[in-house]
Amino acid sequence: MAVQEQLDALLAGEVTWRRWRAEHQEVRPDLYGADLRRASLRGFDLRDVDLEAADLRDADASEADLRCANLKAAQLMRTNLQNADLRGAFLSRAECHNANFTGTNLAGAHLRFTSFFGANMKGVDLSGADLVGADLHEANLEYANFSNADVEDADISRAKLDEAVLNNVDVDTFLHGWPEGPGPLV
Repeated sequence: MAVQEQLDALLAGEVTWRRWRAEHQEVRPDLYGADLRRASLRGFDLRDVDLEAADLRDADASEADLRCANLKAAQLMRTNLQNADLRGAFLSRAECHNANFTGTNLAGAHLRFTSFFGANMKGVDLSGADLVGADLHEANLEYANFSNADVEDADISRAKLDEAVLNNVDVDTFLHGWPEGPGPLV
């Protein structure tokens, strides 16, 4: 359960949240299971925050710093994460249906069994990410960078993969293989 003082500081706005983080640098914010539906978190510093099982449906976290944040099993349906920094974040088993990840940095992120069904992931950086068992079907992955990612059993059926970069990726391990149409950049 989220620590109420921390949740109140977050919901009070970016200035209050920044002040709270500066005054409590030794504390890893605990927002486990927090209800952040439709929250405005654009540009917030959410590095290393525990957001496991949090509900962020329809929230705006565009341009937020979520490096190494724990979003395991979080609800991110229709969440705007455009240009957010999620390097090294944990999103295993998160539900990201129809979320906007355009231009987001997910390099080295832990995305095992995460559902990106219908998500807009145009230009996303997935280099070195763990995508084992991820559901990417019907996602827009144009210009996505999969370099060095583990894609074993990731479902890319009906995904848009034009100009995707797949350096050092075993494309044969995708669950449904490479779709017809323009090929990847290998």
